[in-house]
Amino acid sequence: MNDFLYIFEADTPKGRIPVGMLTGKLLGPMLWLGDAVWFPWTSSRNKYESVVNILNELRRHYVAVFTCTLKDKKFYENVARHGVIRRVGTLYDITEDKLAEWQTRKP
Repeated sequence: MNDFLYIFEADTPKGRIPVGMLTGKLLGPMLWLGDAVWFPWTSSRNKYESVVNILNELRRHYVAVFTCTLKDKKFYENVARHGVIRRVGTLYDITEDKLAEWQTRKP
């Protein structure tokens, strides 16, 4: 069902270990990103750095698109401050809540 599986690694007190994963599906010119799954030991900083790093890398090769719930919108607004993504709209009627839609910015 997916074309890619990305594993996030981060430096932790236990060394460099996996902290999460992300799936991606190629849809024409776009890479549609699925949900990120975080392991229980992942810190907030690990999540933030991993998301900024993967989006920075993906934008060099694809136009990546993804959504988030409105409760996670602030997190991605902070990621957007690095210039790797931009908000492109709101999706309705897919879930009970509205979804914020994002896309990567070309470098």
